[in-house]
Amino acid sequence: MGNDRMGRLQRLGVALLWGVNLALRLWHLGSPSTLVFDEVHYVPFAVDYLQHQAFFDVHPPLGKDLIALGIRVFQLFQSLDPTSDPTAGGAVQVAGMALSPVSFRWLNALLGSLMPVTALWVAWTWAKDISLPRRRCFAVLAGLLTSWDGFSLVESRLGLLHPALVGLGLLALGAWGRSRDALTPWPWRLLAGIALGGAIAVKWNGAGYWLVLVLGEVLTRRPWYRRRLGAADAAPQKVSGRAGLPLALPNQGTNKPRRWLWLGWLPLGVYGLLWVPHLHLVGVGFWPIHHTILNAHLGLTDTHRYQSAWFTWPLMIRPIAYFYQGLGVGETLNLIGPTVPNPDRAVALYGMGNPILWWLSTAAVGMGALQVLRGWWPQRRSLAHIAAALRQGQRLSAPTPRAVTSAAALQRLLIMAYAVNWLPWAIVQRSTFLYHYQPAALIAELILAWQMSGWLTSHRRSWQCWGGGLLALIGASFLFWLPLWMGWPLTVEAMGWRWWLPSWI
Repeated sequence: MGNDRMGRLQRLGVALLWGVNLALRLWHLGSPSTLVFDEVHYVPFAVDYLQHQAFFDVHPPLGKDLIALGIRVFQLFQSLDPTSDPTAGGAVQVAGMALSPVSFRWLNALLGSLMPVTALWVAWTWAKDISLPRRRCFAVLAGLLTSWDGFSLVESRLGLLHPALVGLGLLALGAWGRSRDALTPWPWRLLAGIALGGAIAVKWNGAGYWLVLVLGEVLTRRPWYRRRLGAADAAPQKVSGRAGLPLALPNQGTNKPRRWLWLGWLPLGVYGLLWVPHLHLVGVGFWPIHHTILNAHLGLTDTHRYQSAWFTWPLMIRPIAYFYQGLGVGETLNLIGPTVPNPDRAVALYGMGNPILWWLSTAAVGMGALQVLRGWWPQRRSLAHIAAALRQGQRLSAPTPRAVTSAAALQRLLIMAYAVNWLPWAIVQRSTFLYHYQPAALIAELILAWQMSGWLTSHRRSWQCWGGGLLALIGASFLFWLPLWMGWPLTVEAMGWRWWLPSWI
């Protein structure tokens, strides 16, 4: 009876988490009633699909396919009501079509609302071998912290590509983790492979999620890796007949070709299939168009006032002003176009994270990386211990690596997931933006959730208070910056309070 009640409470909590996130994303979704930032590219491309017009874009097709799907479904529902006005609340003219802004944003809003729920699921499945209190705390914190990430909120209220990329990537991580303890694991592996192919078909940097699973699968099965972690032998730690290291497949006759089917051929096949309609439309082969796209990326030399270098992202030095408009009588203010000084009030949409959450997540990554390095470093012996042993004629044995635990293995994989989604940007020469950091930022929030779960489940009261205080501070920070993600009017003075760094303007 108690387990049934706990299960109902958990389902109710997940439903509440999703409902709040969905409400935030649907609230006044049609405002601003204009194309914002990269919507000027992606929405016309989606309309080209609907009108069967060939075009060229430097990204794979799935993101624009989803925007086009959202427009078509919206139009279909409007056609069921003859009294509805398709341009109610303002319309945007795109290639001869009058579109409600809601039509090309609602599907991203839905995907974005599911992101915290999926992050909660990832945390729950990855922490399978962790003690139940900490596992629950980790999952709840993962859902809360990703809900309080303003960057995901503002991106999923616009017709952009990253909500689909991150949503599919998190789905792949959760499904692969779920396959570890499923009685029939192949449907979850199938789902993970399809989601991986879809993430890469939105943008090529979706391959970071694929690399996480490949490295997790390869490394956790290498005897030298387990010996380095301090395992007693080359066999994986057993927990209920399953491999104890996070993300590793069940060790029940799963051979190497089978693993590469799920993480190799299946994602590649899905990626190729998602290209077929676009290739048919433009009349170009698969390899020639990829060669053209690669050359286009390599040839991008244009600069932008809101571009930022990869090493500045963890500190959020340069956010992106997606939209800014003054609300003075007869006045408009736009950071990208003509300006009129000193309007009474203004509306802004800022591509920035929750600053307190962002900076704490970066600190948690640093702390976790140090813990990982310390765990790999041989145990040190004090000089006093060595001198005492020598005086007694004892033989000093070589220090042994620290013993591995499921918690340590989970932390290593979280740090690895962060690194493979962030560090590859160091070799990219084209202009880059803060939104390229979003996949890594969400992993950083999972790392912070993991660190905080240890504090909140600690037996020390001081640690619990510390974790609770940080959680309250992050929540307050979310409420303080919420107007910049929702486009709520603020006085210019109040907006200035939220620009803590000169580079944020």
